[in-house]
Amino acid sequence: MPFALPEGLLPVGRGSAVRLHRPVGRPIMLLNLYLPAASEVLAAKLLDDVFSFAAARGDETILLGDFNLPPDRAPIADARAAGFWRLADETVEGDIPLRPTRRDEHGQPTGRCVDFALSTVGVPALDRQQTPGPADHDLVSYSFSLEKDTRELPRAPSRRPLPADLPPVTTEAWEQAWAQHDAAFDQALHATDVNAAWVLLSHAAESLLTGDPHTDAGHLPRAWVISPRPRPSPSTKSEALQSHPERRLRRLARRALELQRRPEDPSASGLRQRVLRDAVELGLMDCASPQVIADAALRRAAQLEVSASQCRVRQWHDAVQNNVHRLRRWVCRTAAPAPGPLDDAPVHPIDIVAAEHAKWGAQWSIPAPHTSEETRDWCARLGPATAPWADDLLHPTPAAVLACLRASSRRAAGLDSWAPAALALLPLPFFQLLTRLWTCCLSACKLPHSWHHVRITLLPKEDGGLRPLAIASALWRALGTVVVRNLRAWALSWAPPSLLGSMPGRSCADLHASFAADLHHARTNRLHFAGYKADIKRCFDSVHVAQALEVARWLGAPRALLPLLQHFYAMQQRHMSWQGVYHPSAIRPVAGLLQGCPFSPLLLNCIVCVWVRVVQQAVPRAVIATYLDDRTVWSVGRQPGPLVLAAAQAGDPVDRFFGLRHHPEKLACFGTGTLTKSFLVTNAQWLGPLRPHFVLLGVHYAVGLTCLPETTKLSAVVASRCQRIGFAARGMALRRALVRQLVLPLFAWCAPWSQFKVTHVQAWTRNVAFALWGRPPAPSRSRLLLWHVTGRPHLHPEHAMDFVVARQEWYRCSRQPAVVLTRPAIVPRWPAVLKKWGWTCQADGSWRTPLGVLKPGWDGLCALRRAADYAFLQRLWKEDAKSAPFDLALSTP
Repeated sequence: MPFALPEGLLPVGRGSAVRLHRPVGRPIMLLNLYLPAASEVLAAKLLDDVFSFAAARGDETILLGDFNLPPDRAPIADARAAGFWRLADETVEGDIPLRPTRRDEHGQPTGRCVDFALSTVGVPALDRQQTPGPADHDLVSYSFSLEKDTRELPRAPSRRPLPADLPPVTTEAWEQAWAQHDAAFDQALHATDVNAAWVLLSHAAESLLTGDPHTDAGHLPRAWVISPRPRPSPSTKSEALQSHPERRLRRLARRALELQRRPEDPSASGLRQRVLRDAVELGLMDCASPQVIADAALRRAAQLEVSASQCRVRQWHDAVQNNVHRLRRWVCRTAAPAPGPLDDAPVHPIDIVAAEHAKWGAQWSIPAPHTSEETRDWCARLGPATAPWADDLLHPTPAAVLACLRASSRRAAGLDSWAPAALALLPLPFFQLLTRLWTCCLSACKLPHSWHHVRITLLPKEDGGLRPLAIASALWRALGTVVVRNLRAWALSWAPPSLLGSMPGRSCADLHASFAADLHHARTNRLHFAGYKADIKRCFDSVHVAQALEVARWLGAPRALLPLLQHFYAMQQRHMSWQGVYHPSAIRPVAGLLQGCPFSPLLLNCIVCVWVRVVQQAVPRAVIATYLDDRTVWSVGRQPGPLVLAAAQAGDPVDRFFGLRHHPEKLACFGTGTLTKSFLVTNAQWLGPLRPHFVLLGVHYAVGLTCLPETTKLSAVVASRCQRIGFAARGMALRRALVRQLVLPLFAWCAPWSQFKVTHVQAWTRNVAFALWGRPPAPSRSRLLLWHVTGRPHLHPEHAMDFVVARQEWYRCSRQPAVVLTRPAIVPRWPAVLKKWGWTCQADGSWRTPLGVLKPGWDGLCALRRAADYAFLQRLWKEDAKSAPFDLALSTP
């Protein structure tokens, strides 16, 4: 059915629209556009207005025609990056270059593609056909699916939205709002009713940030425990999209007018009761007669219609212009797999959630292999228990909790919709009351009901499949983070040096430094070298909380912490979600630590500590390095193979006792020497297959031969991200930030222990230059001006990797390492960087540079950055054929 576009939206003859009705669901709006070819700026302006019009309507929309803009130009690239619109060609054919839609005099395709279709997320394209057309452009046709799945989709409960750009709440405003709740809060704490106390605290905070939460019939307070449920479907008969409150108001107006027309009807009594009840729920309590109720309801509905349309347009502009998070997600989006034959794998979100719910529900329902008493006795045989530490470490300060929320302001909210960014706006008196509530939780071993409900978000893995990430309440995470920080001294008291994951002062760099040093030592001295790496399959999801708590008690954990964690997991309900769709029933787990809870790495490290102690006691000569669920064992010298085998056999009983299993695809061994390799192959059932090259915590290694890591896949990812940044990001500052955050971390972090091909690094440099310029730079450009003015030195891929090497050596020289697995050694690539920059190392440990002497441990990283950038720019100056033969000393960065 055709309908007229608003006047002034498009010039005459530049667009037409029809409404496509379908059997189920609201109609689809189809717009055909012919944008001007003389000016891309004018075409982009008109298309931006069309996007705003479609956002105001709120219906599913299809745009097709001659855009006279390629799909990688604004505002099309912005709309695709925001996630609201999809390119039909990309949906059908994947991430491949678009076919040109014009032909030359020989009938061959030429030029660029400006004839395509865009559709909103709910209308996927199924097929694309292109044939020669009657004019100068080809005829492109698409097939779209107009079917709509009628199944109800459970969604997260709708909470009252927070206004944009909220100012921080002042102390005076909080004290004034809290005065009426103070007595009830004290009474609830005295009765150890932590849930009632939290409801009072949450309602007061929400009233200051959003208004009174009880006056909005369409949204629920954040303190209420509401499971995910289907949302009301929009009306399919109304001309424009209506929100649920607007539908209720218009229904109330119709019923009130019907009551006024037939007041003496036998059914008028029941109708009058429904009208009065709905009027009270919708805030029309002062209306007496049916006519007054109808007029007030229609006025309120008209206001909601205008405000909802304006809100959709505002959200659209915010998502396109200011939502950097959506832009980052679009830049990092992986290409869809090539189309293949259909199988039985679920496709619809509710089917995917159902399959994952059954899969992880079975995983989290596996009974514990041993009881708490058996675990306690087993730990006692390893040695006497450590005296428990004081409970004072469990009481965070209000300022520490507030600082933690401010630091995590970009993190996601839990099922209660309390985001860290919103909680960080509250004043310090709120957190003083929160710490009192936490103290009551510790003493009573109870938590508020809403803190037990955890949102499980499914994230796609690189190798396929989905993995669960737990998002608990923001306050539980903040309080847990501060408590875990207070427990650092306790953790370091029992953690051996081989325990690296989530330990203060330790990182995976310590593992790589020791492993690379031993591997280099074995190569240069022709020594035997052997080792193996293992990964625990579903490690966090296989740990039983009762066993982990018993090990923590044996290691001296504070007494009040363990019962609270036991209560948290005993009352826990996990809600599985995928793309905003939830499973209707929650999972009550028996096993599995939450991946995302601050206490989970600490509890897992308690079990890993036991494994390390047992293996070290059995094989003292072996070098052990563990990073949560990753384990690496190696040895250098005489008969390293039997030592590694003995370590694997010694740790196997510990894994079986706690119900842990090795991942068969990630178990591998490595070694040098014919006899050592033969021994490793013979014992492959314990050590895994022999690998000449392997990946250890993201770093590629080669044993026994010299080869560079394979970077074909990495280069494709770098090129894709740089291309999207150049197309979609507006402004040089945003492009620099995206390159620094999304491109350089792909390869720069492993530079101290990896070396890439020069041709690959040069290709990455060209890709980064394209991202900064938004197009390929001019061939005769000055590299010095490009990387000194436009790109900045720290964005150059080669220099970024060199600086990471220098920084790692800086850390090694500036402090005593927190963990020493073997002998300390310099970073392997550091001598090459010294030669490249023209620096020298002095006998006293200082570094002599053209800008002066740097002393690791005394000077800061800013001084190191300044000297490194100067060395890089000086080298570019010398290599530039147009530069004068004198030093660049007058233009230091």
